Order: sequence, then C-alpha cells, then structure tokens
Amino acid sequence: MKIAAVVCEYNPFHMGHQYQLDTIHQLLAPDAIVGIMSGNFVQRGEPAVFSKQCRAAAAIQSGIDLILELPAVLTLQSAQRYARNAVLTLHALGCIDTLFFGAESPDTEVLVQLARVLQNEDTTFSHRLQEELSHGLSFAAARAAAVKAILGPASAAILSQPNNILAVEYIKELLHLQSSIRPFAISRRGAGHDATAPADGFASASALREMLLNGQNIDSYLPPKIADIFSQEQPFSIRCMEKAIIANLCLIPLESLRHTADVSEGLEYALKKAAFSADTLPELISLVKSKRYAYSRIRRIAFNAYLGITQKDAQLLPSYIRVLDFNETGRNVLNLARKTASLPLAKNGGQIKNHPDAQKLWQRELALDRIYNLFQNTDKKI
Repeated sequence: MKIAAVVCEYNPFHMGHQYQLDTIHQLLAPDAIVGIMSGNFVQRGEPAVFSKQCRAAAAIQSGIDLILELPAVLTLQSAQRYARNAVLTLHALGCIDTLFFGAESPDTEVLVQLARVLQNEDTTFSHRLQEELSHGLSFAAARAAAVKAILGPASAAILSQPNNILAVEYIKELLHLQSSIRPFAISRRGAGHDATAPADGFASASALREMLLNGQNIDSYLPPKIADIFSQEQPFSIRCMEKAIIANLCLIPLESLRHTADVSEGLEYALKKAAFSADTLPELISLVKSKRYAYSRIRRIAFNAYLGITQKDAQLLPSYIRVLDFNETGRNVLNLARKTASLPLAKNGGQIKNHPDAQKLWQRELALDRIYNLFQNTDKKI
C-alpha cells in the first residue's frame, strides 16, 4: 500500500489545500493520504476557527483518507517542536512512504541540503548563530542571518518564508530519525501564508479567518462541498477569549509564568506589565513584541499560560496516535498500522488504558477541548 502524508491545520480548508491534495494524487497516485492535523488549538497560538471535528470532516470530503490529531500540548510550540511532534507521529505510524508539504521554494533537494546544514550545526555556524542572537534578534532571524553569512543570501532567503521554515524543520526531523519517509515539496499557489488579500483565485487561511470574523462570505474561496460543511458551525472568534487570557496573565504568579512554555530571558515581567495596561490581546502583544520576540511567539505564550502548558510540557513527545476521522480507505490504513505502529492507536481513551503517559496526555486534551467548547459561540454540531 503506497501511503502519502501531509501535516495540516486546515484553518480553514481552502482552494490552496485542495490544489495540494490534487497535486499529490497526480504526482504519486497514492493508495491513501494521511493527514496529521492540529486539534482545537493551532500552532500560531489561537483557537481554530472551526472545531477539529468540522475541519476533519472537510478533509475527508476533500481527498484525505485518515485524519490523525496532534494534541494541543504538542501543537502550541515553536516551529521546530511542532514539526518534530508531527513527524514523530507519522514516523511512528510505520507505514508512510512520502511526506508532502507546501513550500515557497519547491526544490526538495535544496531544502534537504539546507536541513542538513542546520541539523549538523558545525562550530562555525553555531558561533555565528550565537553572535547574531547577541544582537537581540529572534531565533528565526538570527538563524537566517547566520545562514546568509555562511551559505549566502539565496539560502537565507529560503528561511525567510514561513512554509519553507516548516518544510526544513520537517526534513530535519526525518533526517534525525533516519526515517524511510521521503520528503516532497509542492509549490504554494496564490496568496502568501499571511497575505491579507486573495491572489489568482486563492486566499490565504489568515485572510479567510479575518473575513469570517468580519461576517463576510468566503464560499467563493472554498471547494463547494467544504462550504456546506463549514456552514454548520459559527466561526470561533479569538476575541471571545481575550479578556480571560489577559485576566489570567494579571493573576498568574510570576514564578508560574516564568515556567510557561517558550518564556525566557525575563519575558514574564514584560507580559505581566502589559497585562495591566492592555485591553485586547493584539494590544498586549504589541506592548511586548520586539525584534527579539516575534508576534506569534508572544501570542503562543499567552495561550500556553492560559492553558497551563509549561516548559516541561514542551519537552513531551507523542505517546499515542489519535484517530480523529477516516473513510473506508482510511480504515484499511488503520488495519495496516495496527501491525506497524510503534505507538498505540486510539480513537477513544479506553484504547490506551494500559499506557499511563498516553492517558495523562489524553486527559489534558479533553480538558483543553472543554475550554474550547465553553467559548464556542454555537450550539450547532456537525
């Protein structure tokens, strides 16, 4: 059985995602496609615009055969840790042949070469990276500057694009695991990752979320059958959680904030101070943001603090493979994976009752799902 995989969030699923799946079928003609998807909270540090059940249903309708869930504790992390956790889960499935991903630079071999350099981090590169960090740059910016100094501007330009960054991280983890999974980059089409305006008939997920939250219709940017699925839920607005998140930052002890995932270098003081001034989450983030700390990192920290995700949690590795949705072909993949997987497969908690670490992570996810559902402003269910 020839099985392809994608790491996805589908927040929301749109024409660009459909193009990627259609391209996979054209290039590989796989027997099945597996997606590993963020649950109700996504990597950028916010709740998903539609529930995980709704987004999984959209994926199954669009060409994915099996959707696995990456728990929020493993999702609300840096690009490196997010990619590590997603790839570890796919590798543990034991039956994936090829990992496809979108990239602004779709030359897979170039991305592999860059991943090898970053994985090895020889003395020259490490010294240059530390030098750039000492200038107050964020890790991503410092790494790009070090790559530019050593490998030249073309390589640095690759690391300036968000999809390329994730692509390189996926490849790094595959190399680290010495995985038999083959990486394959697909050119991203249309609007850029965070583009605010559509291009060539495609709109970015960021633009679509903004349109949804402003009450605009996005159906023309979605495959028709997906528009029908999303019509069954009201979009989840991050705005409904902002006051609670800021209130939590006001109340949480500095010591607890200091041990929140991704907090370092006294950032807890800046967050605490901003919480007593800001009335909205964007305002709070703007008060803390600097060239050292990216907007997405601060937003992620605010959510991690609210959800109780600590630096110790950030070191956790996948301990089970959560099955979220599948079709008949996906059922065949699961039957194969039961023979090949190195982690327990689970659609319900009873299937991991003999795995204490998995049970603990599963219970955490149930609690975080409850928080999402409490804030969700709809009674409609798919």
